Amino acid sequence: MGPTSHKVTPGQLDANRLGAAIQALEGVKGAAESLGAELDGRLVLASTKDNEYHAARDRCFWLNDAGYPAVIAKVASVEDVQKVVKAATSCLKELKLAVYCGGHTAMSMVDDALVVDMSGLNSVDVDTDAKRATVGGGCRIQDVDKALEGTGLGFVTGTNGDTGVSGLTLAGGFGYLGRQHGFACDNVLEAQVVLASGEVVIASDSGPHKELMQGLRGGGGNFGIVTRWVFRLHDVSNCFGGLVVRFAPTWSASVGSLKKWRDGVKDLPTPVMSAVALPGRAPVNVYLGVTFEEGGKDAKSATELKGLKFTQNLGGWVGLE
Repeated sequence: MGPTSHKVTPGQLDANRLGAAIQALEGVKGAAESLGAELDGRLVLASTKDNEYHAARDRCFWLNDAGYPAVIAKVASVEDVQKVVKAATSCLKELKLAVYCGGHTAMSMVDDALVVDMSGLNSVDVDTDAKRATVGGGCRIQDVDKALEGTGLGFVTGTNGDTGVSGLTLAGGFGYLGRQHGFACDNVLEAQVVLASGEVVIASDSGPHKELMQGLRGGGGNFGIVTRWVFRLHDVSNCFGGLVVRFAPTWSASVGSLKKWRDGVKDLPTPVMSAVALPGRAPVNVYLGVTFEEGGKDAKSATELKGLKFTQNLGGWVGLE
């Protein structure tokens, strides 16, 4: 689960790790403050008393994975990202560099690091005619979902609205539309990227940086920092979803439910996506998503789709909304 094995609650501190972050900052504090003066955004420095510093850590999805960075750069523009990256390769090169968007990975909030907090770059522009969405590099899934409300369009992404779009896409990204339209990275049309040199480039399948585009499709975040995405959108005017909860108090019971789920999903038609999760090993949660394009089926017929009946064998309950 990360560097600590105990559960951490918001506001709880590891004094030793925080002390190490403050010590790492001391050697570069002057350079960090100079960088902060140049930014449209602001810097937050490791401190025992700075509430903003601790609030930034508390936003991480897994608090026991949240490290104690020396510096958090809350960027407000692409130019800010450029300045931070250039500093990371020069006056702040003693610090590790990490990028924070949704905070769903330990790699986004690292001990003794310079963290680029992208959450300020969260604009979304939807072109319904072209069926494209231009998404800021700091957006979470819920930001884009909100912008798409009422359009009859959806983008291929993950299942948790709190997840950062960039981290998920750079890792591939599978969600409710995955069986119909592939991974999130398969639906990227363009990406604006700040390279390690500080240069800003546009990656696409047809431009001069098409190899970079290939690398961004599931290759992780080591090619640069993505400050803007352009995604292909799809018709999803009819959507239904449900959750099956199977209480499995033992490991063997969980395995039994998983096997039934595995056998059941073999018959699912393409519009149906299903995923399974074991939060703390028990209970077993099976997620179902059904999507139809304009003129598709209604909720009643969705419940009768071939393959969905396997949920009855899992126990628990299922509800379609």
